Amino acid sequence: MKHKVCFIGTEITPSNDSSFVGGHVNTVVALSKGLSKLGWKIHIVTTPSRFLKNANFKFPWAEFHLIKPKGSYSSLEYNINFLIGAVRAIENINRCEELDLIHGHSGYFSTAIIPAIAKKKLSIPALFSLYCPARLFPSPVLGDKYGIKLLSESLTRIIAVTTNVKKSLLSCGVKSNKIELIPLCFDDEVFNNRSLSDDSSEPDSLFRKILFVGNADRTKGIDIFLKAAKLILQKYPNVRFIITLHEPYEVIQNIRALASRLLGSAVRIEGVVRNMAKLMASVDIIVVPFRSTEGISDIPLVILEAMAIGKPVIATEVGGVTEVIRDRENGLLVKPDDVHDLANAIITLLADPGVMNGISKNAILSAKCFQSTEVSRKLNALYLKIIDNKD
Repeated sequence: MKHKVCFIGTEITPSNDSSFVGGHVNTVVALSKGLSKLGWKIHIVTTPSRFLKNANFKFPWAEFHLIKPKGSYSSLEYNINFLIGAVRAIENINRCEELDLIHGHSGYFSTAIIPAIAKKKLSIPALFSLYCPARLFPSPVLGDKYGIKLLSESLTRIIAVTTNVKKSLLSCGVKSNKIELIPLCFDDEVFNNRSLSDDSSEPDSLFRKILFVGNADRTKGIDIFLKAAKLILQKYPNVRFIITLHEPYEVIQNIRALASRLLGSAVRIEGVVRNMAKLMASVDIIVVPFRSTEGISDIPLVILEAMAIGKPVIATEVGGVTEVIRDRENGLLVKPDDVHDLANAIITLLADPGVMNGISKNAILSAKCFQSTEVSRKLNALYLKIIDNKD
């Protein structure tokens, strides 16, 4: 008989075409596929995506249970609605199928309230994966550390996706024997250097292309990217810049106007890309100029996906990024909020194809331990250990 686990998290949105809607979201989807292949039945309690309006929630590897909270995303009303709806959904699933485990996923520890309540009501082991340095809510609040410590005691295990996240949990007083270190993962069926290749048939295939993936939040550093791009064009006029944003249409239009003023026809702005893997394969360099990873995946997933395809990544020295990128070996590291440092790093790669090729080869090797196949095995081993009461 199959073991059964229920994942909980907002906007966990699957796609057939590697659409990117967020780091931990794509990780949860990849994990559910991997665990399904290992014999698990997966239930996912989630909310509709703000960006993929017509997402298909019917997949053979998971059963989705949609909660439609009232209020705007991240508002108090929205979160309370999701909490109540998610706990009810878990109770209904368990009534029909008797779950073995409950597993919450988020960048904020407050979401752990859902698996903690479900554990208390149903006496089922509950885990929580934390994807960025520990805090209860998007904005720091008085008693953050105490709240995290108290909530952690109601959970069976807490999974930290990086050593940096683990350290932040320990600094809140979370017991070390409660914490497991299991990294983020990417879907290695989609993101790999075997099935993808550059598409020279694209209209701008004669140009060197540099990609930014993210949103308009200041933390993501799109302003730094645009300013660095302007400097690059002065030295390399044959470079083209591609920016993909999971943002509402009006926000994309505003960014498009700003980018056009700075870069003219050398920039292309897109919304949610329906085939991120194909787009990544078509560019030369991927830039991740985050100012911080707080409230975001501690290792931006786009870094791992790009490395798996064999694309050189330039990223800032923030959060858990330095746990995966070794400067000038499998990527380039730059200082956050530094336009000139970023521009110089891009020039380093454009000027020396040998350096670029060496980094690409090393990146492919470094990404292997983040493959969903590998990470799913680690999570499966932890699940079975907990179920068998051998922990």
